[in-house]
Amino acid sequence: MKKLILLTLSTITILHSRAQDSSTRITPIQSNDISMFNDKEYRFSISVMPLISWMSPDSRNITSEGSRVGFSGGLTVEKNLSENVALCGGLHLTQMGGKIGYDSLRVKNGVATFNDVEYTYKTRYIDIPLTIKLRTDEFGYSRVYFDAGFALNILWRGRADINKDIFTNAQGGSEDRDVNDKDGDFDINNSVVEDDDISFLRVPFLVGAGYEYALSKNTVVFGGLRYSAGLFNMMSAPNTKAYNNYFGINVGLLF
Repeated sequence: MKKLILLTLSTITILHSRAQDSSTRITPIQSNDISMFNDKEYRFSISVMPLISWMSPDSRNITSEGSRVGFSGGLTVEKNLSENVALCGGLHLTQMGGKIGYDSLRVKNGVATFNDVEYTYKTRYIDIPLTIKLRTDEFGYSRVYFDAGFALNILWRGRADINKDIFTNAQGGSEDRDVNDKDGDFDINNSVVEDDDISFLRVPFLVGAGYEYALSKNTVVFGGLRYSAGLFNMMSAPNTKAYNNYFGINVGLLF
């Protein structure tokens, strides 16, 4: 009798369990979203870029004499237009330059002429880039990107190291001089050669490629290459043309 009662109760329990409303059951949550990239509408990055810059002359009276090591760094904001396309704008500080040689130069307000004068230009710009970034789909928490665009560079400081011993002051030899018509800069007593001014604006074409790796949904580390080609003459002196270019390795964090 006891066995019959136990069997009956067990059967009722099983049937009652199967008759439960499926909406009351607890089921595990499943998700196929394993992406580490968080596609916010806006993302911000901080980056630094060591670079090698050089000047490409386009005048018969000057020649390229070598490159100069510089750097660039600053902040960038990205607006995601789609999962794979972003519009990027930034505010950077970029230091670059290069070496050029003049066949001959005359001292400002003077009559002396110096041959084979070499200038090492040192320029510092407030750099405002605007680019389009194209990114691949994610693979293993990684993406490859390509970007291209333009920038507006505003000259903050320009200096030049003149190699020839052409100074009449007590120091003599090579030394730095401001190159953008500062008060007292073009003074015969300091024997600074004339027409060494640099244009106030530089507009380069930018192109680059790189690799992004997601540390989390909100933090991405990236590294890539960037080439900047000056589109307009950087020299303001008459009949003197040169274009400043650089090649750099850009690394940073995207938040």
